[in-house]
Amino acid sequence: NVLLNALKEYEGTIVVVSHDRAFLDPLVTKVLEFTPGKMRTFLGTVSDYLGKKDEEARAARSGAGKIRSATGAALNHPGAGVQGGRSARPEGTHGRGTEDADTAAPLSEKERKRYEAEHRQKLSRELKPWKDKLAAAEKEIALLESRVAELESKMADPQSYKNAEVAKAMTIEYQGAKPRLEKAYAEWGRCTQAIDKITVGDAGHPPAN
Repeated sequence: NVLLNALKEYEGTIVVVSHDRAFLDPLVTKVLEFTPGKMRTFLGTVSDYLGKKDEEARAARSGAGKIRSATGAALNHPGAGVQGGRSARPEGTHGRGTEDADTAAPLSEKERKRYEAEHRQKLSRELKPWKDKLAAAEKEIALLESRVAELESKMADPQSYKNAEVAKAMTIEYQGAKPRLEKAYAEWGRCTQAIDKITVGDAGHPPAN
């Protein structure tokens, strides 16, 4: 508790590595997730981060289930065998009128896989620009947070004010960096919401014919 209280009173930036959630939750306001070739920033406590990851996992499972359901519906739909404006009729059944429309051949395994692949590609195309913007925002946040922490450390040192010009320049830079950091946070939130909306709302919809 003594360590926790001391850290909570510290006004600068602290990087913490720990598995003790009871220790982390009252202290942490931001979580950095590192995966191969990628870094993501989550605002909030460790519990908020874990809750967000659970939501993403549920959304991914829900999206996969919707794709399977949509594919199954397409397989059983009376018009599922229509391609390029022509009905896929079994050989020897031409000329049977509406009866063929109700007994159209289901998609083959190859066609079903192509159908799912096209939908995944469509979803990927929709997500890519937002993921690129999110990566740029995370990079900007990391750079600005590092610089702001450095400036705060210098501003806390009385020696930094011996040179009036240096102190003035440092203060001006700090005052400019803070709004830029807040803007980067806002952009990060906007991109995250957009990605969540696409993933949850559109993942289960089949691509248009």
